Amino acid sequence: MEPVFVNIQVSNEEGRGDRVNVEVMVDTDFAHTLLPRALLDSLQVWPVSFEEVEYRDGPKELIQRGQIRIRIVGFEPTWTCPVYFGSTERYLLGATTLAIFGLMVDPEQGGLVKRPPIKARPF
Repeated sequence: MEPVFVNIQVSNEEGRGDRVNVEVMVDTDFAHTLLPRALLDSLQVWPVSFEEVEYRDGPKELIQRGQIRIRIVGFEPTWTCPVYFGSTERYLLGATTLAIFGLMVDPEQGGLVKRPPIKARPF
């Protein structure tokens, strides 16, 4: 399957200040969204914890994690989502963010689509 790229708009958790449009690669093997530290610093996004991540190409890294507001172009509404502070220029949209938005990758069309309704048992 070819990589899927989408445009998102990001801002700090409170939604104050600048909003930046960026193109990200969707990576369903990656837990959270990953954006460059310089971008997050410019938006005044502050780290709240640390977590070790392992990239597909092998290296492991202890990185900071925070919260941002994300709007995926073409899908509403805007949600607050976890974000990793990347030390490189990687722009990744991870599985947790897709789940928060109720989206999934459509391998046939190569884009994002709404996830089918969740089947739940009554309690």
